[in-house]
Amino acid sequence: MFSDVNGADSVVFWATLALTCALCLATLWRAVQMPERLTEAPLFIGAMWLYFYGFMAVGVALHLASYIPNWALELGQALALACLVATLVGWRSGRKRGQPVGRSSLIPRYDVRRMWWIGIGLIIVGGISHWLFLGEGEVDWEGTSAYWYMLFHVIYPGVALCMTAWASEARYRKLAYALPLAATGVLALYPNLVGARRGPVFPAVIVLVLVPPLVARTIPKRSRIVGGIVVAGCVMLLFLAVRPWLYEGGRVFRGEDVAARWSGALGRVTAEEIFVNRVLQEGDNEFLYHCGMVGTIAERESYQYGTGYLSLFTHWIPRQWWSGKPALGQGIFPDAASQIPFVMGWSLSGGASAGGVAEVFNQFGFASPLLWFAFGYAMAALYRRTKGGDVRWGLAYVGVLCASHWLVSQGVAAAFVPACIYVVVPLIALRIARAQPQRVPRKT
Repeated sequence: MFSDVNGADSVVFWATLALTCALCLATLWRAVQMPERLTEAPLFIGAMWLYFYGFMAVGVALHLASYIPNWALELGQALALACLVATLVGWRSGRKRGQPVGRSSLIPRYDVRRMWWIGIGLIIVGGISHWLFLGEGEVDWEGTSAYWYMLFHVIYPGVALCMTAWASEARYRKLAYALPLAATGVLALYPNLVGARRGPVFPAVIVLVLVPPLVARTIPKRSRIVGGIVVAGCVMLLFLAVRPWLYEGGRVFRGEDVAARWSGALGRVTAEEIFVNRVLQEGDNEFLYHCGMVGTIAERESYQYGTGYLSLFTHWIPRQWWSGKPALGQGIFPDAASQIPFVMGWSLSGGASAGGVAEVFNQFGFASPLLWFAFGYAMAALYRRTKGGDVRWGLAYVGVLCASHWLVSQGVAAAFVPACIYVVVPLIALRIARAQPQRVPRKT
């Protein structure tokens, strides 16, 4: 540890932190003041950035500064600010490029009933696979094909298709359809809910609050969007706080007294533990890991030069066919995480993440803001096509936004597979649900 270093004395760090928080708050304020911007990506990116690189950063500077040298703290915060600016500039560049792409007269017409039942089918398939996989006594993560344990992600495209039907025709907003959809969705996500897994919460909220206004092309209600973000954030923090107590004595799943476990866990957790204590713990603060990773990479010059992203294409080969397949995001150069103990004096805890900014920095170094610019630009391009009225682009935009949580909290590798599922599955489903053109009889 660097016990003689105090991050609270760094003027550079506090200046860049203030700029980061000010930019995030200005982005949030602008979206809240202009309801038509509530469906835009900067609102969600700003909220996530404010938590990971604002709130968490304050905790490191005031309580965990002895774990990190000043130069790494300053570099980590400056890089987070640069990547945020690049993302927002990319978004503005993509939004200003032209008018919304597409016309309502060119929108393919769909069989809404077929779309609804395809959505229900996807929710059931994803739910059954998830129940069966997590119901195993011991999960062999290394030897199991990702096609099996990632199949639960089709639940979200299924819900998105049902919500598209819900926004398209009034009959799907009646209890006869709403109740079965709610019951099916809750049962499918039950293992995640009882297991306090925070990752699946964010895409569920995004689909529920964004699909209706985008499909119906209406101005969203401020209370629904902002309320959805707040609820998602609080639930995710609650899940993190209760998991140590919830998993005491083994995994939580069906066949156990889940209600008793949750009751006991909630009885032990306080509001301070949910919203404050995690930031003060070395093993739980993502910004500390972010600075440690960025500092180690810069010190040792241990970049992957983009090779880690090449392994994303081999992900689709089943592990049963290629037992030695590289891990998701694994590059060909020495791993930077294994070098952290030699530079910082501590190691990442099991299952910890250094965050998306550090992960991209590991691949491209100081050119990494360019990738964040491209991400912002691509999101804006999808959004322009969404505003043009084509439901295909609307669901693709929602799908990428659903995966943005993994992008910011973990990186491109973690977001890649969910994003592909969230984009490709609805496109295939909509192709199947396309209505047959009406034949016009020839005039004699």
